[in-house]
Amino acid sequence: RGVGCATFACLTSPATISLVEQQHQEGEWNVLALTVNPEERDINLIVDAERAMLAELHHALRDVASNDYDCGDNSPGVSPSLRVHCKVMETLAGNCEQLGLTPIAVIQSNDDNNDDDSNLTEEEPIWFRCDL
Repeated sequence: RGVGCATFACLTSPATISLVEQQHQEGEWNVLALTVNPEERDINLIVDAERAMLAELHHALRDVASNDYDCGDNSPGVSPSLRVHCKVMETLAGNCEQLGLTPIAVIQSNDDNNDDDSNLTEEEPIWFRCDL
């Protein structure tokens, strides 16, 4: 989804990879994909790996936000936020409680034709905030 996309990977067992859209000015990182090694069969290890990836992403975001504040790039009061897209939630083994996620509603504007979220209603959570 643009220049701000980055890939994060953990190569320890089970290997995990995530695609993240970084919006530094807004202080947001959006998880667009999170995948654990498909050969892993232990559900507990998969959930632990998902949680560990989200925790590390949230930690990295806070570090980047701290550095941006020191450089004056972000306006004061901007709180870093890690969000997980609803389509990613559908693919995760862990639930919201296990992964430290809270559903949040985001109202899509009518003029935003680039997102494929247009078929979602306002009542459905489009994003989940990471609270780890």
